[in-house]
Amino acid sequence: MRRAHILSPAAPAIEAKFIALCRYASQFLVFGEARNFCVALIALDPDMIAGWGADHDMSGASYEDLVKSPEVLDLIDGYVEKLNAELNRWEPSRSGRCLITTCRLSAVSSPRR
Repeated sequence: MRRAHILSPAAPAIEAKFIALCRYASQFLVFGEARNFCVALIALDPDMIAGWGADHDMSGASYEDLVKSPEVLDLIDGYVEKLNAELNRWEPSRSGRCLITTCRLSAVSSPRR
C-alpha cells in the first residue's frame, strides 16, 4: 500500500502530489514544520523499481544497488523537480532522498501500562 506521512501543514498536498507523479514511490515522508524548506524521504516500491531496472539493463540488481545507482537517483530527482514546479514558492523540497532499505511507515502506539 502506498502511504504518505506528514510533518508539515502543507505536507498532505505535497505528498499526495508526489505519490501521484511517481509510480515508483511506495512511501513519501515530508519534513517541513517550522522550517524554510521541506525535505523528503522516499521509499521506492521494490517490485516497481525492479521492473524499471529490468527495462534499463539492470535486471537482477538488488533493491539497494538500484536505489544507489545514479540512474535511479536521476529518475527520482526528475520527479522531485516536477513536483517542485507544481508547488507554491514556499513549499518546494530542497532535496529528496531514497531510502536504501525497504521499510514500512506506520503509526506508533504507546505501550500499555
